[in-house]
Amino acid sequence: MREISKKNLLTETGISYGQLYRWKREGLIPEEWFIKRSAYTGQETYFPREQALSRIRAILEMKDSCSLEEIRETLDTSDGPRFTREALAVMTNMADESLARLSAAKEASLTLDGWALVAGVYEAGVEMELASDELLALTDEAVAWVKATDAAAQATREAQAPHEVQDADTLPEEAVQAGAVTSSASHSPPSQVSVVSAGGAYHFITSTAPTELQGNATLVVHATRPLQVYRNRAQAALLSKAQSSTAPCPTSPPRRQMALRRL
Repeated sequence: MREISKKNLLTETGISYGQLYRWKREGLIPEEWFIKRSAYTGQETYFPREQALSRIRAILEMKDSCSLEEIRETLDTSDGPRFTREALAVMTNMADESLARLSAAKEASLTLDGWALVAGVYEAGVEMELASDELLALTDEAVAWVKATDAAAQATREAQAPHEVQDADTLPEEAVQAGAVTSSASHSPPSQVSVVSAGGAYHFITSTAPTELQGNATLVVHATRPLQVYRNRAQAALLSKAQSSTAPCPTSPPRRQMALRRL
């Protein structure tokens, strides 16, 4: 992960020290992004570069037209507002008729990060030139997987007892022995996902899968694009929505963006 110093972050974005820490207090910038490191001057603060720059630019775009709560809800993609399946169309330009065929997505209510994972699987399948039926089946399974892992994460948060989701529980032994699986913390979504086919079903892995698998496990998607790619697309649509009218934020966006609606 590339980092940026606090000094350079303020310089590149044009905001003040006071603004940065006010947005932290208001919950617009996650506290965990403020990374303390020892330096010869004492201690310096660093941030995840791309995430911090993207977040601050988004805040600057919305601060004059949206309320604090609206900005917070728009930017919160992990445990924040839920979106319908049309969010997938915003991220991928999936045809409406294909979207309608996704049975698992019909009543799905996922965060932007959840839909971003599905979008990554779908686009990887497109690039691999999967047949239409196979592509939609893969995408539908991705929706079901995200819903299941989302439910598990929610149960963990409610119980306030951190634990790990073991992907190995759902994979054949030969795939596990091949090193295809690592456990992933259930509190935050993986940056990327890989897919293998084994036992007549798809299995989703929250780490980069090996290029060689043993037994009947077949690699389908080596690794999707990073989650941030699709998150940025969705947030750009929401920003465009906020900028498209002088009425209070949020307002009605263009046709494709109109589909991205909170529940």
